[in-house]
Amino acid sequence: MRPPAPQVVNEQYEELVFSEPATAFLDRVQAYQPGPALPTPAIAPHFIAFDAAADTRRLLRARNHVASMASSLKRQLEQAG
Repeated sequence: MRPPAPQVVNEQYEELVFSEPATAFLDRVQAYQPGPALPTPAIAPHFIAFDAAADTRRLLRARNHVASMASSLKRQLEQAG
């Protein structure tokens, strides 16, 4: 029997931005009181904790890598040119 495959979690959300909402709508949104907390989902152990610093480091490494590749390709084109 094969071991179970790792869980896959796919989440998405949509965000709406109201730059100048009507006063009545703004009052209604600001007066919102959340209901009771939902139960913890069964897949909660597979959630990854968000780490902004780690994500920023990963993005900076990728950006530097792309810049390095672009620079290298530009040099190759100049030498071939």
